Amino acid sequence: MNYSSHLSQLAHLWLYEPQARQIENAHAVLGLDAAGIEAGALATAYADLFLLNVYPYASVFCEPHGEMNGARAQTMERMYAEFAFAPDALIRVGAADHIGVMLDFLGAAGDAVALSLLLDWAPVLCLAVEREPGANPFYRALARETRQRLFLHARAAGFLDSPRDQGVPLASDDENSLSAVVQFFLTPARCGVFMSRARLGHMARRCGQRLPFGSRVDVAYALFRSMGADGQVDALLNELRAELVAWRSVYTAWTRECAAWQPFAAIWLERTARALAMTDALRAMLTRPLDLEFS
Repeated sequence: MNYSSHLSQLAHLWLYEPQARQIENAHAVLGLDAAGIEAGALATAYADLFLLNVYPYASVFCEPHGEMNGARAQTMERMYAEFAFAPDALIRVGAADHIGVMLDFLGAAGDAVALSLLLDWAPVLCLAVEREPGANPFYRALARETRQRLFLHARAAGFLDSPRDQGVPLASDDENSLSAVVQFFLTPARCGVFMSRARLGHMARRCGQRLPFGSRVDVAYALFRSMGADGQVDALLNELRAELVAWRSVYTAWTRECAAWQPFAAIWLERTARALAMTDALRAMLTRPLDLEFS
């Protein structure tokens, strides 16, 4: 399979719930395990994963507040216009920085133009999918194949510029507030990892908590408040640290797998180091009379 065709196959699977033919192609051409998978089951899995839990947009991972349709989306819109790139999928996904659209653009424009705009965040998205509790194995395999393909391109490209770290530390006057702490841990560009609704719920269950259904932000607030009310902030910090350490371990392993990704890994490792320092600071506050406002 040629360069752009392989990327197009990957892009389509990120963009659309696959039909039977696409499932067969994924198995035969991309090497993804599609044994016994039905299109209906994958459609449900697609919606649960990409609409409710892990958002496949660059702005979510790159922006200092983790919001969609940020500066990266605007950058991609300008680049698409420059290259007369106007896929129908843009209407479906609603933002120019969806990984599916960007993979298609990489195939059309080439590594020199588009690769660095994927390498600084897409592997992290792929890791979020691979680690997502309850994610369908098909989509875990898709994420792994996508990351490996990007690393293959990175090794072939040789020289790569690494972007400036856009992470924004919390200001000293608000870092103790619940809203600031929640925002920090929900923003990959600050904490270095992506915490989905399902991941937050998984943490809660490990600590004996049950959280109400809601948006990712609502679930995060509910987690911190319930743990604070039950005097389990220390247990929550242990869960956060374990998650951060797990991601750091993978980032470090990837630098051995793909030396060209090392400049990007350094950024994400710095972000996770910042988050680990945050958990230490929060733990130290537990001994103070005025503690955190978690309850």
